[in-house]
Amino acid sequence: MPPWRWRAETAIGIAKGLEYLHYGCTFPIIHCDIKPDNILMDHMENPKITDFGNRQAP
Repeated sequence: MPPWRWRAETAIGIAKGLEYLHYGCTFPIIHCDIKPDNILMDHMENPKITDFGNRQAP
C-alpha cells in the first residue's frame, strides 16, 4: 500500500487538474465520470485525468 503522503499528493494533483478543467480553460470542461479507472500516473507519478467521453461543456 502506498504511504499516506503519496495518496494525499495524488488527491491534490487530481483536484488541481479538475480545477484547471473547470476554471482554467477558455471553455470549462466538466468530466462527469471521475473514478480510479480514469486516472493514470505518468513516469514521475503525477496523476493524469483521462477518458473524456462523458464530458460536458457548459
